[in-house]
Amino acid sequence: MNHDPYAAPQAPPSEGPGDPIPTAPQPWETSEVLSEAWRIFTVHWPVLVLSVLVTTAIVMLPTIVLFGVKIRAGGWDPKVMEEAGRGPLANAVSCLDQILGAFFTAGLVRINLTAARGGAPRLMDLFSGANAFLPMLGVTILTGLACACGVLLFIVPGVILFCGLWASSYYVVDAKLGVIDSMKASWDAMQGQKGDILVFLLVTILINVGGFFTCCVGFFLTAPVMALAVAIVFLRVSGRGVPGPPAPFVMPFGYDGPR
Repeated sequence: MNHDPYAAPQAPPSEGPGDPIPTAPQPWETSEVLSEAWRIFTVHWPVLVLSVLVTTAIVMLPTIVLFGVKIRAGGWDPKVMEEAGRGPLANAVSCLDQILGAFFTAGLVRINLTAARGGAPRLMDLFSGANAFLPMLGVTILTGLACACGVLLFIVPGVILFCGLWASSYYVVDAKLGVIDSMKASWDAMQGQKGDILVFLLVTILINVGGFFTCCVGFFLTAPVMALAVAIVFLRVSGRGVPGPPAPFVMPFGYDGPR
């Protein structure tokens, strides 16, 4: 053990703005969360918008390539378009979309949690999902199956399951939990919150749909704000950190300027 008795005392490391801060669950309201998300978005909008654009482009690329090949071979025939969405190749492309989505979802969650906690998000964090990839993929598959089965049972059980499990991906990234533990943590955190969560999620969906119908351009404005709002709700409900004032703006790619 190397210890210098004459060294100056060292202060314990302080928690950064992106570190989880254990607290009791915090109250929240949909309108207040949306207002807070917009306020933070106005500071970090380059990173938040670019992260959605890059993720959408990469995740949709296999499907775009598939349809492009089919159209080039058979033209703009409706039958060709219909066939492009079926068959083994289409299934393989769908699986690839799920894999890419799981990887980049982890990065998006990190970016939004950093911003929601008052930190400065970096676009490079979008590619930091390797350590959470497998549990994120497992959570995506299991929650999707659970909600789909619930919808088949007269819809209502599926809605309840979705409202109880939506935060699983956040626990995977933020708490580094496994698939089952993250789903259990989400379900436990949503006890007594499902009604408010349902209203909140419906509002975010409607806002995103409105953005999509403005020639899709508005979606790339509404989607980052709604994703940030979801991150804020997670922090409030889980007690894993109360969002503070946003940090000063930094360049999207992490460049700090000349030294």
